[in-house]
Amino acid sequence: GLKYGLGASSATIEQLEKGLGSRDHKLLGLLGICRNIPTELRYLPTCFGGFALRSLKLDATTEAINMFLQHYGTDSTLGIFLTATIENLQLELGVTGCPFTYDYSIWKDLATDSWIKSLWERLQHFDIDLQIDYEVLPMPR
Repeated sequence: GLKYGLGASSATIEQLEKGLGSRDHKLLGLLGICRNIPTELRYLPTCFGGFALRSLKLDATTEAINMFLQHYGTDSTLGIFLTATIENLQLELGVTGCPFTYDYSIWKDLATDSWIKSLWERLQHFDIDLQIDYEVLPMPR
């Protein structure tokens, strides 16, 4: 249902953080939970003393990674598109390897806003090391 569509979102981390924040705040009151609890406790699993609400930021990242891993490197239209966009990102940055291995905070301004850039930002934000079989493009002369 809705979770599969989250993977296609190219929203930035900042946009995802703002996405459901006020709704979560209102929902807490309806659940009988004090609205002044720290935000982290909202999303922490109940076994750790949290309230286990869904995090839009985390769910969107998980679904984007699932979609990327499912289609990257395949001969499908989406697989070819993902390969082309990551190669385009490498060319935009002017780097010699997989763009995901470079620090997003340093290189982000060189890249066009896109789904692949959003995925790169999320990987860096959550400190996820996504290992992919990436064939490095030779540097143009």
